[in-house]
This record gives sequence, C-alpha cells and structure tokens, in this order.
Amino acid sequence: MAAKTKRKIDKLAEKHYAKLGKKFTLVKKGKLWKLKAFILIAFTLGSVIAIVWGFSSGNYNGSDAAMIKNKGVRNKGFSVAMDTTKPIVVSFNLSPESNSLIIPVDISAKDDIGVVAWMIKETASDFSPVAPRSGDSGWQTAGITGKTAVNIRGNITASSLGRKYFWVYVKDAAGNVSVSFNSSVVTIADKNAPRVTAFSITPTLVNTTSQDQILTMNATIDEDISGVCLKSDNCGTWTSLRIKNVTTGKALGFDEVKRISGDLNNGTYTASLKMRKGSALGAWSVQDFVVTDKAGNRKTYSYGDLKSVPNVTGLDIMNNAQ
Repeated sequence: MAAKTKRKIDKLAEKHYAKLGKKFTLVKKGKLWKLKAFILIAFTLGSVIAIVWGFSSGNYNGSDAAMIKNKGVRNKGFSVAMDTTKPIVVSFNLSPESNSLIIPVDISAKDDIGVVAWMIKETASDFSPVAPRSGDSGWQTAGITGKTAVNIRGNITASSLGRKYFWVYVKDAAGNVSVSFNSSVVTIADKNAPRVTAFSITPTLVNTTSQDQILTMNATIDEDISGVCLKSDNCGTWTSLRIKNVTTGKALGFDEVKRISGDLNNGTYTASLKMRKGSALGAWSVQDFVVTDKAGNRKTYSYGDLKSVPNVTGLDIMNNAQ
C-alpha cells in the first residue's frame, strides 16, 4: 500500500473510531483498494457494520475513504467487527382503552449505530411471545425519526375485541433485535353504532292495482369493529328496513338484509320488498332503517336522518293507479 494512502486511512480510522474486531487485508485493484477478508463474511449492509457505507462491493478510493469506520491499519490489515449490541426500547405508550381496532403507538428507542425498524406483537395474556428474528416478516420502517435515539409513531391493528397485550421490538442495521419491552395492555371495546353512508330504494313509482311490485333497497354501511349484524348472524336485533303508507300509516317490512359486496366493516347491503297486488295507493315513505352491529350498538335512522346522508335517493315511493 502506498505510504500516503496508508497514512490517510490511519488518520481517518482514528477520527471515525468504532470498536471492531475481524481481520481484513487491503488489496490494490487498479486505482481502487479492495477489502479482502481472511474469513468469509457476506458483504451486505446489515450483517457487518458498514465498512464502506453504501458500497456493498467493499471498494473505495481516496474520496470514499472518509466513509470507512475502523480502528486502524496495521501492516496490510486492519480490524473490523460485526455489531453485536442490541438496541434498547426506552418507552412504549398505548392508550389503555380503544373503541377501534386501529390503535396509535408511540415508541422511543436507542442504539449505538441506529434503529432501522420496529415490530409489535399481540398476545391474549401477559406471557411474553417468542421474539422475532431480524429476517422475519412484519418489521415496519415507517414513522421513525432520529437514528441513535429515535422516536417512532405509527398504528397497529388489533386482531379482535377484548383485553390485549402488546410487545414492542426494534432492530438495528446489523440485524440485532432488542429484548421485548414490558407489555402495554389495551381493552378494545366496540361502542359505536354502524353508519349509513349511502341509501336508495328503486323504483320510486309503482302500481299495485293489477299485480305485485318489487322494491329494492341498497345501502352502504360502515362499522368500525365488530361488524354489521344481520338476521343470519343470530346476534340479537338485526339490521332491518320498513316503509309506511303516508295516509294510513300501514307499515311493510323489507325481507332479510344481505351483504352483496365489501366486508363486515364496510359493505354494500341489499333487501327487497314485494308490495302485494291491492296494496294501499298513494304516497309511501321510509319509516325507519335500523342498523345494528354484533356488539349490540344500534342506530335507528328515521326519514329525516336518512335525508341528511350524502348519497340518498328513493325515500318516497308513489303507488299510483294511473
């Protein structure tokens, strides 16, 4: 190695001191110097402290030399080592109660090199789960601010209602995983009734003087946790719809409400009503639309309530002989 280059690396080595320990040699390759290991070590960032930050090949020249972190050059070799120090979770904050499966989290952690990812595991008891490995799926990188002392903010999604225990882990660039931090306990309860965001009845003009007429209702319903309760769910008071004759007050109920698209928490629902031949003529309107979730939360939408829904049509039906 040229004496000038060696002196430059020696000087930088002292400046960028890192506690290291595996042997490498420097081999000249054209105008570049290449790190060559005495022992086989994968040259990937994350398994070895970045010998040359951003250069997985291990090559460097004079301008790249400032990126080297080592303790010093002796003869043809110098010492490097894998980072074996685990990062530490300093704090983990969750609200003790939530009425949503989506829960905000606030974490602080530290590491001598830098925290790069975080993971939260859920359990049904206060027994610590098996710690994740660096290569496991489920690590998140979003929401991290800082490097050696970091703050992490994000959201997690609980599996279901009830009392849940959450355990947080962080890892650094070398793949070291922290020990599990004391669990945060959250009780998740569904306290909100479903919400109707769209509603329609078709057709709005019928004639039952000579034959039956079929009305069809379609509605979009949002439900945050437990899901919309339908008759087939056997969960108590189920979602239902009635219309009434404005003159006589006679009410007719639609058949069983069913989901035709979406899921329990955001779906489109339909139901039908056969207005029999000879049904009262004149104006009919929605009497009530009862929406219920599986936790027993219920909201009864009156005619006036439905009028305030952004996407609504068909609240009034005319049964006309002409």
